[in-house]
Amino acid sequence: VYTCAIDVWSVGCIFAELLGMLKESNVPPPDRRPLFPGRTCFPLSAEDDSAYTKRLDQLNVIFDVIGTPRREEMSYIHSEDTRDYLCSLPRKRAKKLSKLLPGASKNAIDLLEKFLQFDPRKRITAADALAHPYLEDVVDPEMVDTSINDPIHFEFEEKEMKMPQIRERLKEEVMAWAQSNNAAVETDC
Repeated sequence: VYTCAIDVWSVGCIFAELLGMLKESNVPPPDRRPLFPGRTCFPLSAEDDSAYTKRLDQLNVIFDVIGTPRREEMSYIHSEDTRDYLCSLPRKRAKKLSKLLPGASKNAIDLLEKFLQFDPRKRITAADALAHPYLEDVVDPEMVDTSINDPIHFEFEEKEMKMPQIRERLKEEVMAWAQSNNAAVETDC
């Protein structure tokens, strides 16, 4: 089930990249990398039975950082086969995010750890993230309305589209954005 917790995980991944860009991290721009630079996800995209052990397997990359989840962290997963599969993976200890991101403050690391909880029920909510001490200097609580949590309905998700239609929709969106921002856009596509 798609919930806000998935978006919060994504925010955590982006936040980690931004923290890696801090001057204090001493990472030259060409050496900066995403926190989870995976390419495949065994068993969904397995080429062979040893795919999980490959360095860029997505679960392997994630568990290298956050550690292999314990069974109680998997209780939200409905599929017993999935839980059994995750329990069969080699146990990995979580790395200290402060070592991976040495330029980040304690509050930044605390927020990042809360963004990247494996169990979405334990992951920080968007409202709690906005109230986190790390963001206190940049968030105006009066400007934030966290009461709106209704699902957003996107009509385009109900229609099957071919690539030319997708390109046309994308072009329309870019042109609408450009018009509203007084920007010039090349239309040769």
